[in-house]
Amino acid sequence: MPDMTFETTFWIAAALMLALAAAAVLWALLRKSPADDAEAARELSREALADQLDVLKDEKAAGLVTESIYEASVADVERRALDELTRDEARVHRNAPFGKAFAAVLVVVMAASALALYMKLGSPSLINFVSEPKKGIMQADGTLGSTEGFYDEAALAAYLKDNGEDERAWVLYARLLVRKEAWSEAAASYKKALDLNGLVAKDANVLVEYAAALISQQTPQTYEASLPVLEKAIDIDAKLLTARELYAISCLELGRWGKARENLEYLLSRISMDDPVYERLSQAASYAAHREKQAGEARNEGEQPSK
Repeated sequence: MPDMTFETTFWIAAALMLALAAAAVLWALLRKSPADDAEAARELSREALADQLDVLKDEKAAGLVTESIYEASVADVERRALDELTRDEARVHRNAPFGKAFAAVLVVVMAASALALYMKLGSPSLINFVSEPKKGIMQADGTLGSTEGFYDEAALAAYLKDNGEDERAWVLYARLLVRKEAWSEAAASYKKALDLNGLVAKDANVLVEYAAALISQQTPQTYEASLPVLEKAIDIDAKLLTARELYAISCLELGRWGKARENLEYLLSRISMDDPVYERLSQAASYAAHREKQAGEARNEGEQPSK
């Protein structure tokens, strides 16, 4: 019998969990009312009260209790019987709100909604591209081994030929290329993911990864191309420090001194002075401010009319 794929295993587990959830919902909606189950117990209670009255009568006839004690005891038995009757009348028998049909429809809607949500937010087809993880976390040399699988690059590339609309697959493929330092190809893969304009295009961290792949190519064109990508990331998350740092790097390379200084100063305001990178950022901010001042003076000199 052939081994099951990761995707098959996943769907079997998902089906089992949905079945358990459906069973729990059906049990809650269709189980018998506790009031029905307690009917016999209440009948026994009434019989016990009647037996107590009979015992009291026998004790009175035998002269074992006085008239006043007998009357008080009978009054107590009658009070308890009345309390029991009042509780019975107040108890509402619970049934399924709209019967078995409603319960069945609710379970179907619940299962369909869960599957639809996963198909929208997840990518089950990518599960098979994960290679077998290492068995156990303790290696022979006593060190901890990785339990994380790695994506198969060749299989993922073949998958993307027929599934170019899968934005997550493009991001995973780009990350594999980044590991190889294939910056141009990685940037192209990130761009394909973003061009699909799905959830990935609104993920500030993925945008930063794309910009990093552009910046790593170290050309004026890619520095320039990284700026709108990082501006979008900052619009999504203004406190994302990696986006600010990369934006400052590109601006320094392009001579955009004012923008570089602004983002470096923002970074300095967000980190501790004890942070090892604080001094480096401070020096870069001072350099950008100096060059910004020089550029401003040069412009002013150029605008002065000649005598």
